[in-house]
Amino acid sequence: MEDLYINVPIAPLFIAPSFNATLIDEVLYGTKVTVLFKKDKWACIKTDYGYTGYTPFYTLETPKIDLSGTMESIVSAQSSSILEYPNVKSNTIATVFCGSRLFMIDTVVYKNYVPIVILNGNLGFIHKNNIRKKDDILKLDEDKLRSYIVEQAFLYLGATYKYGGKTHLGIDCSGLCSQAYLNAGISIYRDSIIHKDFPVKEKNLTELKKADLIYFKDRHMAMYVGDGIYIHSNATDGRVALASLNSYDSLYRKDLSEKIDCFGGIDFI
Repeated sequence: MEDLYINVPIAPLFIAPSFNATLIDEVLYGTKVTVLFKKDKWACIKTDYGYTGYTPFYTLETPKIDLSGTMESIVSAQSSSILEYPNVKSNTIATVFCGSRLFMIDTVVYKNYVPIVILNGNLGFIHKNNIRKKDDILKLDEDKLRSYIVEQAFLYLGATYKYGGKTHLGIDCSGLCSQAYLNAGISIYRDSIIHKDFPVKEKNLTELKKADLIYFKDRHMAMYVGDGIYIHSNATDGRVALASLNSYDSLYRKDLSEKIDCFGGIDFI
């Protein structure tokens, strides 16, 4: 086994080593994964959020530079360009999506851009408003961190439903919830169940706070955003939409409310 990094904007993760197999996940640029074994031109990988599947081996790379001296950072916009120089007219090296991991080498801002090192060892620049240091996010107090996670979930509002998807180009229910947490540097299980090996624990309806999770009996999940409202990606709407737990609300989904299995959340303290 070895640890490698995703070197493409979106690496597809299939249930079997074939492009005709079911897509079960998408792994974003800069994500560190463990290669369990190789099969022909495919690698069986495991993510830190508990998913195992197959991705083409070309999506993986050993960094050409020591990353230990860099600051792990997370793309906080729907998508962002990595530029060759700190100039809006510069060539685009790559376009990365929300939640991608980048490696900042300095906090000095050059004409609104901060320098990063990409996996091939080259220097790049990204707009200062489109990236946040992981450590800075995790230092937020609980209320601000919960709000940040909800803000990240709202970046996908209106995105089309896509089974296995995890970007604003298409995302599924557990992808939405787990990616919003990953965007804040927190790994939860990337599936619509509470898993004992991950930090989400069951809680009561009366204890719900923003960024907590709602689990449904038909393997569906949503994120509670406050005031009885939740955000979810669902095949019925065909997109990421809002719904309500309150029967008097126009956003109320009786069909879903009747299928609620449990509520969950993590201890931020």
